[in-house]
Amino acid sequence: MAAFGFGIPLIVGNLGAKAIQARARGRPLEREPLYDALARWADRGATSVEDYVGWNVVEPAEGEVDVSFHLEHLEAARRANLSYSIYPWLHAAPAWAWEKGLLEAARCVEHDVAGPTPSIFAPSTLAAFERFYDLLTRELGDGVARVTIAVPNDYGEVGYPTGMGQWVLEEEPIRSHVHRGFWCGDPHARAAFRSFVLDEHGDAATADRRYGTSFGRDDAIAPPPNPADPAWTDRFRDEFVPWYRGALLGFVDRLVAAAASRFPRATHAVKCGYGGELAAYGQDYAGVARLAKRRGLELWSTHGTLPVLFHKRLQTLCRAFEVPYVTEGVTERSAEQVRERLFEDASDGAAAFFEFHDTLDAFEDEFAEHARHLRGEPPEVDVALLFRTTMQDRRPDQSLPPRLLALSEPLRDLIDYAVVDEPLLTEPAALDPYSVLALPDPGPVRTATLDAIAGFCERGGLLVLPTRTDPDDATQSDADGLAAILCGPDRLATPADELIGFEATARPRLILPFGLDDTWFRVGRWNGVDEARHWFGADERPLRWFEETEEPCRWTADDAGFRLPCGEGAATLIVELYAPPSADPPSWRLSVDGAERDVRLSGGAERVAVPVTGRGGALTVRLRGPTFRPSDDAAGGDARSLGLIVRRAELVREPDEGTVAVRARARFLEPRVLGDALERLALRRVGRGGVVLVPPKDLPALAAATVAASAARSRLLPGTADHPHPDGRLDGVRTTRLPGRLLLRNDTPRYFRKPCRVRDGTVRTFVLPPHGIHAVDDPS
Repeated sequence: MAAFGFGIPLIVGNLGAKAIQARARGRPLEREPLYDALARWADRGATSVEDYVGWNVVEPAEGEVDVSFHLEHLEAARRANLSYSIYPWLHAAPAWAWEKGLLEAARCVEHDVAGPTPSIFAPSTLAAFERFYDLLTRELGDGVARVTIAVPNDYGEVGYPTGMGQWVLEEEPIRSHVHRGFWCGDPHARAAFRSFVLDEHGDAATADRRYGTSFGRDDAIAPPPNPADPAWTDRFRDEFVPWYRGALLGFVDRLVAAAASRFPRATHAVKCGYGGELAAYGQDYAGVARLAKRRGLELWSTHGTLPVLFHKRLQTLCRAFEVPYVTEGVTERSAEQVRERLFEDASDGAAAFFEFHDTLDAFEDEFAEHARHLRGEPPEVDVALLFRTTMQDRRPDQSLPPRLLALSEPLRDLIDYAVVDEPLLTEPAALDPYSVLALPDPGPVRTATLDAIAGFCERGGLLVLPTRTDPDDATQSDADGLAAILCGPDRLATPADELIGFEATARPRLILPFGLDDTWFRVGRWNGVDEARHWFGADERPLRWFEETEEPCRWTADDAGFRLPCGEGAATLIVELYAPPSADPPSWRLSVDGAERDVRLSGGAERVAVPVTGRGGALTVRLRGPTFRPSDDAAGGDARSLGLIVRRAELVREPDEGTVAVRARARFLEPRVLGDALERLALRRVGRGGVVLVPPKDLPALAAATVAASAARSRLLPGTADHPHPDGRLDGVRTTRLPGRLLLRNDTPRYFRKPCRVRDGTVRTFVLPPHGIHAVDDPS
């Protein structure tokens, strides 16, 4: 049989996995079928073989080390001229290690019950890894060419226990408690969390004020059973979830250091997987990519048959940090899934390819025909989608941003793209490779993210944003607020001839409801309560704004403020406030861009009007003054410090003349995607770039505008260049542009006539046979 023709390393597996299962079940070890086929796979182009090394296999009794099973694997790899990789599973631990106390179990917070895997917080876990690595170094020595770090749970990928991989070990009932949840309930984890909170806030009382919690005492600080519980504030989730992820990342860093010191000449790798990004999983992909860059690691994606969003998440990070991107699939697969993975790996510039030997056998024809397209070449990508990690932190029960997930597959049919997350945007030049950034999901982002997006637009980038474009709609979403912060309410551009835009707004004003997702606008210190319906004093009634609507409000602390978009010229700032009734009305200081004035509030609603002169950009408004406690009842444990309620801020100008709409047609876009969506778009200029606004719930409009913002860029921003996208049609045939060639995948059962724009700007039509991947020349 001829070689498959991979242009990148092919790693074949798995040796050793069945031995781990057999030892866990008390059965004798058996030779794996792959052992006798290594020479055949070397002839077919494999360069390496991976061997799972379980602690239960190599040291079934304390001090009785027998590595002969894996030494045979090493020698067989040498005879076949394959490099030898190991994947050491400490969590496949022998019973004696638990009985002797070498391992301490992770404990779930929800049930306060120990699970079957070691705690990453316990010092004994790292000590056990070092002992295990010492054993493998002594026995396998320089024969190991790659060490893949296995985090001690499930399949060894970077994450916390879920039980997904527990079938491999079949734990006894005494250690069978495992589920998706938060595994930071053991004493070491609780101590680590307590130290984190005290380092951040000083004492429990301060943490309670900021978190809305009721710890009461320093020694009562503990992780929550369910961070998604509405009783916990966004501020708490903003700190707890990154802490939980960071603890895992720190542990992985220590594991890598331990392995590297013992196998200094080997390549080292980590695996990233899971079928989502729930907070309980503990993934910090940007953090892992930074770690991989610093430690010189390969980063493996084990998302082989999952939607394209999973590939793009990790591939984008690997490109940004210049980290080798390696892919791995699962064993159960169809020919179409194999072909799709080969196409996406070729499109993503994968640096190496792992595959199970039985999958290679089962789909030999697919690999023989299509593996040659994988050459490790980076794609030419102009568009990035934003993965909102802040929203993920605040919604611990959300697996993935829903609109991003819904958009990812149809958009991939139109163009190739990258997926950037908020932590990545803090890196210098993270957005430099792209000229278009689309934000599919509404929700809060970090200030650093906002600054990065604003800088991207100022430098000439185009932001595609779902938002209302009706100037008389006062119920603006937070996405509208972002557009206004970037643009200012009066900075509307003359639209391009391919999109619908507005030459002027009928009423250039902005109303911001200070609700749950106002992170973009707040500055200073605000109380950690999410609405105004709270009891105080002897007056036992909830504080509400407008009983009939119960609109969300925001309590200040002693120094709180907000940013409000403001164009150039005179305007009036109106701030609606509420002060609780008091015998001695409090006096507050209100400042607008540093100019202060006294505001004396006698209780009840106040509407404060302040003349302002805008310079373009955003006003900074601050409120400083006394606070009160909602209740003097110490037994109630209410330690909040509340100031005023801010309901909304409004910048008012005289109405302009009527709106003038300009209509045109977008070219080279699939009509089924467009429909009437482009008739409701608006373009706003920001610096050398701008913001393209699309209807908030219209995914086809978002997809169409994203493609148009890149492919028709010169008509949106005269003087700029279009990106030479080859595709732009929703027809089931995917394309990507690689150095010197176009890659196309036809998964339809028929011959397909596919028009593509080649690099010189002309459109050529290619006839594609059914069910295949095809490359055509497209020289620079």
